[in-house]
Amino acid sequence: MRPAKVALMVAFAVLPAACAAAARRPAVSCASAAFSGHGDLVTLTVAGQTVDLEVTRANGTHESGWATVKTDQYGQVECSVFVSSDGRLAAVVTRIPIGNPESVRVWDVAAARWLSSFELSQRVGFEGRITVLGFWRKGRDLAVESNKLLNGRGIKQAGALALVDAMGGVVAGPNQGEPAGALDVELGALWVGAPGAAAECSRRPVGFAGDSAASKDVKTGVQTVPCSCFAGGLHRFAAGLPVGATSEQDGNGTRVWACSLAGKRKEVSLPSPPKRFGDRWVDSGPAGIEISPHGDFFGVAVQITRWSFLDTQQAEWNELHIFQTLPFREIGTAGPMGRCRALNGFAVGDAGGKARVAMNWCGKWSVEGISGPKPGLRK
Repeated sequence: MRPAKVALMVAFAVLPAACAAAARRPAVSCASAAFSGHGDLVTLTVAGQTVDLEVTRANGTHESGWATVKTDQYGQVECSVFVSSDGRLAAVVTRIPIGNPESVRVWDVAAARWLSSFELSQRVGFEGRITVLGFWRKGRDLAVESNKLLNGRGIKQAGALALVDAMGGVVAGPNQGEPAGALDVELGALWVGAPGAAAECSRRPVGFAGDSAASKDVKTGVQTVPCSCFAGGLHRFAAGLPVGATSEQDGNGTRVWACSLAGKRKEVSLPSPPKRFGDRWVDSGPAGIEISPHGDFFGVAVQITRWSFLDTQQAEWNELHIFQTLPFREIGTAGPMGRCRALNGFAVGDAGGKARVAMNWCGKWSVEGISGPKPGLRK
Protein backbone atom coordinates (compact mmCIF):
# COMPACT_ATOMS: atom_id res chain seq x y z
CA MET A 1 0.00 0.00 0.00
CA ARG A 2 1.37 3.41 -0.92
CA PRO A 3 0.92 6.46 1.40
CA ALA A 4 -1.81 8.97 0.75
CA LYS A 5 -1.33 11.51 -2.02
CA VAL A 6 -2.30 14.93 -0.73
CA ALA A 7 -3.19 17.86 -2.96
CA LEU A 8 -1.54 20.74 -2.03
CA MET A 9 7.63 23.71 3.09
CA VAL A 10 12.28 24.31 7.66
CA ALA A 11 13.85 25.48 8.15
CA PHE A 12 18.03 24.45 5.19
CA ALA A 13 17.14 23.95 3.62
CA VAL A 14 15.20 25.89 0.81
CA LEU A 15 14.61 24.37 -2.61
CA PRO A 16 15.43 26.41 -5.74
CA ALA A 17 12.46 27.98 -7.50
CA ALA A 18 11.99 26.86 -11.10
CA CYS A 19 8.65 28.49 -11.93
CA ALA A 20 8.05 32.02 -13.11
CA ALA A 21 5.36 34.05 -11.41
CA ALA A 22 2.85 36.04 -13.36
CA ALA A 23 4.39 38.42 -15.90
CA ARG A 24 3.21 41.45 -13.92
CA ARG A 25 5.52 40.70 -10.99
CA PRO A 26 9.06 39.29 -10.49
CA ALA A 27 9.64 35.56 -10.31
CA VAL A 28 9.82 34.01 -6.86
CA SER A 29 13.50 33.47 -6.11
CA CYS A 30 13.11 31.97 -2.64
CA ALA A 31 10.41 30.66 -0.31
CA SER A 32 10.52 29.24 3.20
CA ALA A 33 8.09 28.52 6.03
CA ALA A 34 7.88 27.29 9.62
CA PHE A 35 5.10 26.22 11.97
CA SER A 36 5.06 27.08 15.66
CA GLY A 37 4.27 24.48 18.29
CA HIS A 38 0.87 26.17 18.75
CA GLY A 39 -0.06 25.71 15.09
CA ASP A 40 0.70 29.20 13.75
CA LEU A 41 2.26 29.22 10.28
CA VAL A 42 4.87 31.75 9.14
CA THR A 43 5.49 31.87 5.39
CA LEU A 44 8.22 33.80 3.64
CA THR A 45 8.29 34.60 -0.08
CA VAL A 46 11.01 36.60 -1.86
CA ALA A 47 10.18 38.05 -5.28
CA GLY A 48 12.55 40.59 -6.77
CA GLN A 49 13.87 42.63 -3.84
CA THR A 50 10.70 42.30 -1.79
CA VAL A 51 10.24 39.96 1.16
CA ASP A 52 6.62 39.11 1.95
CA LEU A 53 5.98 37.59 5.36
CA GLU A 54 2.60 36.25 6.40
CA VAL A 55 1.52 34.77 9.73
CA THR A 56 -1.55 32.54 9.70
CA ARG A 57 -2.63 31.86 13.26
CA ALA A 58 -4.20 28.62 14.38
CA ASN A 59 -7.51 30.50 14.82
CA GLY A 60 -7.46 31.55 11.15
CA THR A 61 -6.48 35.23 11.54
CA HIS A 62 -3.70 36.70 9.41
CA GLU A 63 -0.95 39.28 9.85
CA SER A 64 1.60 40.27 7.24
CA GLY A 65 4.66 42.42 6.74
CA TRP A 66 7.17 43.19 4.04
CA ALA A 67 10.76 44.39 3.67
CA THR A 68 13.32 44.95 0.93
CA VAL A 69 16.44 42.83 0.48
CA LYS A 70 19.55 42.87 -1.66
CA THR A 71 19.86 40.33 -4.47
CA ASP A 72 22.64 39.31 -6.86
CA GLN A 73 22.78 40.45 -10.48
CA TYR A 74 20.39 37.66 -11.44
CA GLY A 75 17.85 38.60 -8.77
CA GLN A 76 18.64 35.52 -6.67
CA VAL A 77 18.74 35.37 -2.87
CA GLU A 78 18.78 32.56 -0.29
CA CYS A 79 16.24 32.68 2.53
CA SER A 80 15.01 30.85 5.61
CA VAL A 81 12.70 31.49 8.55
CA PHE A 82 12.85 30.22 12.16
CA VAL A 83 10.11 30.46 14.80
CA SER A 84 10.90 30.53 18.53
CA SER A 85 9.53 27.74 20.71
CA ASP A 86 7.00 30.06 22.36
CA GLY A 87 5.86 31.24 18.92
CA ARG A 88 6.43 34.93 19.71
CA LEU A 89 9.40 35.62 17.41
CA ALA A 90 10.10 34.78 13.78
CA ALA A 91 13.65 35.28 12.47
CA VAL A 92 13.83 35.93 8.72
CA VAL A 93 17.28 35.25 7.27
CA THR A 94 18.31 36.31 3.75
CA ARG A 95 21.66 36.08 1.99
CA ILE A 96 23.05 36.83 -1.45
CA PRO A 97 24.73 33.57 -2.56
CA ILE A 98 28.52 33.18 -2.28
CA GLY A 99 30.63 35.35 -0.01
CA ASN A 100 28.03 37.72 1.44
CA PRO A 101 26.88 38.20 5.06
CA GLU A 102 23.48 36.99 6.23
CA SER A 103 20.87 39.64 7.02
CA VAL A 104 18.45 38.96 9.87
CA ARG A 105 15.06 40.54 10.46
CA VAL A 106 13.06 39.60 13.54
CA TRP A 107 9.26 39.75 13.44
CA ASP A 108 7.32 40.18 16.68
CA VAL A 109 4.43 37.78 16.12
CA ALA A 110 2.35 39.08 19.04
CA ALA A 111 2.68 42.75 18.04
CA ALA A 112 2.59 42.01 14.27
CA ARG A 113 5.57 44.26 13.50
CA TRP A 114 9.28 44.14 12.68
CA LEU A 115 11.30 44.19 15.88
CA SER A 116 14.81 44.53 14.47
CA SER A 117 17.06 44.26 11.42
CA PHE A 118 20.80 43.53 11.45
CA GLU A 119 23.67 41.83 9.60
CA LEU A 120 25.88 39.12 11.05
CA SER A 121 29.32 40.70 11.14
CA GLN A 122 32.74 39.09 11.44
CA ARG A 123 35.01 39.73 14.39
CA VAL A 124 38.13 38.25 15.95
CA GLY A 125 37.54 34.56 16.57
CA PHE A 126 34.39 34.66 14.46
CA GLU A 127 35.35 34.76 10.80
CA GLY A 128 34.42 33.16 7.50
CA ARG A 129 30.86 32.23 6.61
CA ILE A 130 28.48 33.02 9.46
CA THR A 131 25.21 31.11 9.44
CA VAL A 132 22.06 31.28 11.57
CA LEU A 133 21.24 27.81 12.92
CA GLY A 134 17.98 28.55 14.77
CA PHE A 135 16.72 29.46 18.23
CA TRP A 136 19.00 28.07 20.96
CA ARG A 137 17.57 25.66 23.56
CA LYS A 138 13.97 26.67 22.84
CA GLY A 139 14.68 30.24 23.95
CA ARG A 140 14.75 33.60 22.14
CA ASP A 141 18.47 33.83 21.35
CA LEU A 142 19.71 32.76 17.93
CA ALA A 143 22.61 30.36 17.56
CA VAL A 144 25.05 31.43 14.84
CA GLU A 145 28.07 29.50 13.58
CA SER A 146 31.17 30.60 11.68
CA ASN A 147 33.20 28.32 9.46
CA LYS A 148 36.30 29.21 7.48
CA LEU A 149 37.94 27.31 4.63
CA LEU A 150 41.63 26.53 4.99
CA ASN A 151 44.09 26.94 2.09
CA GLY A 152 41.23 27.32 -0.37
CA ARG A 153 40.84 23.53 -0.48
CA GLY A 154 37.38 23.33 0.97
CA ILE A 155 38.64 21.98 4.31
CA LYS A 156 36.35 23.35 7.00
CA GLN A 157 37.94 24.74 10.13
CA ALA A 158 36.45 23.82 13.49
CA GLY A 159 33.47 26.14 13.77
CA ALA A 160 32.93 28.83 16.36
CA LEU A 161 29.49 29.12 17.96
CA ALA A 162 27.88 32.26 19.40
CA LEU A 163 24.47 33.46 20.54
CA VAL A 164 22.86 36.73 19.50
CA ASP A 165 19.67 38.22 20.86
CA ALA A 166 16.69 39.45 18.86
CA MET A 167 18.35 42.85 18.40
CA GLY A 168 21.61 41.38 17.04
CA GLY A 169 23.71 41.81 20.18
CA VAL A 170 26.15 39.04 21.08
CA VAL A 171 25.07 37.51 24.40
CA ALA A 172 27.46 34.53 24.53
CA GLY A 173 30.56 33.30 22.71
CA PRO A 174 32.19 32.82 20.39
CA ASN A 175 32.70 29.35 21.78
CA GLN A 176 35.62 27.62 20.06
CA GLY A 177 37.37 24.32 20.43
CA GLU A 178 34.30 22.08 20.18
CA PRO A 179 35.03 18.82 18.33
CA ALA A 180 33.50 18.24 14.93
CA GLY A 181 30.07 16.73 15.23
CA ALA A 182 26.36 17.16 14.64
CA LEU A 183 24.84 20.05 16.58
CA ASP A 184 21.28 19.86 17.91
CA VAL A 185 20.34 23.53 18.35
CA GLU A 186 17.03 22.86 20.10
CA LEU A 187 18.67 20.79 22.86
CA GLY A 188 21.98 22.65 22.87
CA ALA A 189 23.80 19.36 22.42
CA LEU A 190 26.56 17.99 20.19
CA TRP A 191 26.76 14.42 18.86
CA VAL A 192 30.35 13.18 18.52
CA GLY A 193 32.00 9.84 17.81
CA ALA A 194 32.98 8.00 20.97
CA PRO A 195 36.75 7.32 21.24
CA GLY A 196 37.58 3.72 20.47
CA ALA A 197 34.06 2.92 19.29
CA ALA A 198 33.66 4.32 15.80
CA ALA A 199 30.21 2.81 15.37
CA GLU A 200 28.75 4.71 18.35
CA CYS A 201 28.06 8.45 18.63
CA SER A 202 27.29 10.03 21.99
CA ARG A 203 25.56 13.26 22.96
CA ARG A 204 27.20 15.93 25.11
CA PRO A 205 25.91 19.34 26.25
CA VAL A 206 27.29 22.52 24.69
CA GLY A 207 27.59 25.60 26.85
CA PHE A 208 29.26 28.97 27.10
CA ALA A 209 31.34 30.59 29.83
CA GLY A 210 29.05 31.59 32.68
CA ASP A 211 26.22 29.41 31.41
CA SER A 212 24.99 27.36 34.38
CA ALA A 213 23.11 25.02 32.07
CA ALA A 214 26.37 23.93 30.45
CA SER A 215 27.25 21.72 33.41
CA LYS A 216 23.95 19.89 33.24
CA ASP A 217 23.87 16.71 31.21
CA VAL A 218 21.36 16.37 28.41
CA LYS A 219 18.86 13.84 29.75
CA THR A 220 16.18 13.83 27.06
CA GLY A 221 15.87 10.40 25.46
CA VAL A 222 18.73 8.28 24.17
CA GLN A 223 22.37 9.09 24.95
CA THR A 224 24.10 7.05 22.23
CA VAL A 225 23.11 6.09 18.69
CA PRO A 226 24.90 4.41 15.77
CA CYS A 227 27.07 6.95 13.95
CA SER A 228 25.29 5.83 10.77
CA CYS A 229 22.44 8.05 12.05
CA PHE A 230 24.49 10.99 10.74
CA ALA A 231 25.65 9.41 7.49
CA GLY A 232 24.54 10.65 4.13
CA GLY A 233 23.45 13.92 2.61
CA LEU A 234 20.89 15.51 4.97
CA HIS A 235 20.07 15.10 8.63
CA ARG A 236 18.06 16.96 11.26
CA PHE A 237 16.82 16.32 14.79
CA ALA A 238 13.28 15.32 15.70
CA ALA A 239 12.82 15.81 19.46
CA GLY A 240 16.51 15.10 20.01
CA LEU A 241 16.68 12.06 17.73
CA PRO A 242 18.47 12.19 14.37
CA VAL A 243 16.58 11.62 11.12
CA GLY A 244 17.96 11.97 7.63
CA ALA A 245 17.94 11.24 3.93
CA THR A 246 20.61 10.35 1.40
CA SER A 247 20.83 9.27 -2.24
CA GLU A 248 20.94 5.63 -3.15
CA GLN A 249 23.93 4.49 -5.19
CA ASP A 250 24.06 5.96 -8.72
CA GLY A 251 21.03 8.17 -8.03
CA ASN A 252 18.65 5.22 -7.98
CA GLY A 253 16.43 6.66 -5.30
CA THR A 254 16.39 8.12 -1.80
CA ARG A 255 17.00 6.38 1.49
CA VAL A 256 15.22 7.93 4.48
CA TRP A 257 16.01 6.92 8.06
CA ALA A 258 15.22 7.66 11.70
CA CYS A 259 16.86 6.59 14.95
CA SER A 260 14.56 5.26 17.65
CA LEU A 261 14.60 5.71 21.42
CA ALA A 262 16.29 2.31 21.64
CA GLY A 263 19.22 3.70 19.64
CA LYS A 264 18.37 1.65 16.54
CA ARG A 265 18.37 2.97 12.98
CA LYS A 266 15.34 2.22 10.82
CA GLU A 267 15.08 3.14 7.15
CA VAL A 268 12.93 3.00 4.04
CA SER A 269 13.84 3.33 0.38
CA LEU A 270 12.07 5.59 -2.10
CA PRO A 271 13.09 4.21 -5.52
CA SER A 272 13.28 6.33 -8.66
CA PRO A 273 10.22 6.05 -10.93
CA PRO A 274 10.52 3.44 -13.71
CA LYS A 275 11.90 4.44 -17.10
CA ARG A 276 9.50 5.37 -19.89
CA PHE A 277 9.95 5.25 -23.64
CA GLY A 278 12.86 7.49 -24.63
CA ASP A 279 14.46 7.48 -21.16
CA ARG A 280 18.08 6.45 -20.81
CA TRP A 281 17.81 6.62 -17.04
CA VAL A 282 15.83 8.26 -14.26
CA ASP A 283 17.63 9.51 -11.17
CA SER A 284 16.38 10.97 -7.90
CA GLY A 285 17.73 12.13 -4.55
CA PRO A 286 16.91 14.26 -1.50
CA ALA A 287 16.66 18.03 -1.99
CA GLY A 288 15.44 19.15 1.45
CA ILE A 289 14.31 17.96 4.88
CA GLU A 290 12.11 19.76 7.44
CA ILE A 291 11.04 18.76 10.97
CA SER A 292 7.78 19.61 12.74
CA PRO A 293 8.07 21.73 15.95
CA HIS A 294 7.63 18.84 18.40
CA GLY A 295 9.43 16.33 16.18
CA ASP A 296 6.39 14.13 15.62
CA PHE A 297 6.64 14.33 11.82
CA PHE A 298 9.13 15.31 9.13
CA GLY A 299 9.14 15.85 5.38
CA VAL A 300 11.72 14.93 2.73
CA ALA A 301 11.64 16.66 -0.65
CA VAL A 302 12.95 14.51 -3.52
CA GLN A 303 14.13 15.85 -6.88
CA ILE A 304 13.53 13.55 -9.87
CA THR A 305 15.05 13.89 -13.33
CA ARG A 306 14.40 11.90 -16.53
CA TRP A 307 17.33 11.75 -18.97
CA SER A 308 17.15 10.96 -22.68
CA PHE A 309 19.60 8.83 -24.69
CA LEU A 310 21.23 12.11 -25.75
CA ASP A 311 21.99 12.87 -22.08
CA THR A 312 19.56 15.77 -22.03
CA GLN A 313 16.82 16.34 -19.49
CA GLN A 314 13.42 15.05 -20.51
CA ALA A 315 11.67 16.28 -17.38
CA GLU A 316 12.41 17.38 -13.82
CA TRP A 317 10.09 17.66 -10.84
CA ASN A 318 9.81 17.42 -7.06
CA GLU A 319 7.92 15.08 -4.76
CA LEU A 320 7.37 15.56 -1.03
CA HIS A 321 7.22 12.57 1.32
CA ILE A 322 5.85 12.96 4.86
CA PHE A 323 6.94 10.64 7.68
CA GLN A 324 5.83 9.96 11.21
CA THR A 325 8.86 9.79 13.51
CA LEU A 326 7.69 7.23 16.09
CA PRO A 327 6.75 4.68 14.98
CA PHE A 328 8.75 5.49 11.86
CA ARG A 329 6.61 5.20 8.73
CA GLU A 330 5.65 7.19 5.64
CA ILE A 331 2.17 8.69 5.93
CA GLY A 332 1.75 10.92 2.87
CA THR A 333 3.09 11.96 -0.54
CA ALA A 334 2.57 15.11 -2.60
CA GLY A 335 3.57 15.63 -6.22
CA PRO A 336 3.52 18.46 -8.78
CA MET A 337 0.55 20.82 -8.78
CA GLY A 338 -0.91 21.05 -12.27
CA ARG A 339 1.61 22.52 -14.71
CA CYS A 340 3.95 23.54 -11.90
CA ARG A 341 6.57 20.90 -11.19
CA ALA A 342 9.01 22.59 -8.78
CA LEU A 343 8.61 22.93 -5.03
CA ASN A 344 10.03 26.25 -3.78
CA GLY A 345 9.76 25.53 -0.05
CA PHE A 346 7.78 23.60 2.57
CA ALA A 347 7.17 23.17 6.30
CA VAL A 348 5.61 20.48 8.49
CA GLY A 349 3.40 21.15 11.54
CA ASP A 350 2.27 18.92 14.40
CA ALA A 351 -0.01 21.00 16.66
CA GLY A 352 -2.43 18.75 18.52
CA GLY A 353 -0.55 15.69 17.31
CA LYS A 354 -1.88 16.12 13.75
CA ALA A 355 0.35 16.42 10.69
CA ARG A 356 -0.06 19.52 8.50
CA VAL A 357 2.03 20.48 5.49
CA ALA A 358 2.57 23.92 3.95
CA MET A 359 4.00 23.88 0.42
CA ASN A 360 4.94 26.54 -2.10
CA TRP A 361 4.46 25.52 -5.72
CA CYS A 362 5.50 28.26 -8.16
CA GLY A 363 5.09 31.07 -5.65
CA LYS A 364 1.75 29.95 -4.21
CA TRP A 365 1.39 28.62 -0.65
CA SER A 366 -1.18 25.98 0.29
CA VAL A 367 -1.75 23.99 3.49
CA GLU A 368 -3.14 20.48 3.85
CA GLY A 369 -3.67 18.04 6.72
CA ILE A 370 -2.53 14.42 6.52
CA SER A 371 -4.59 11.87 8.40
CA GLY A 372 -2.41 8.81 7.92
CA PRO A 373 -1.37 6.08 5.48
CA LYS A 374 -3.76 5.44 2.59
CA PRO A 375 -3.39 3.99 -0.90
CA GLY A 376 -1.95 6.55 -3.32
CA LEU A 377 -0.44 7.02 -6.76
CA ARG A 378 3.28 7.73 -7.24
CA LYS A 379 4.10 10.10 -10.09
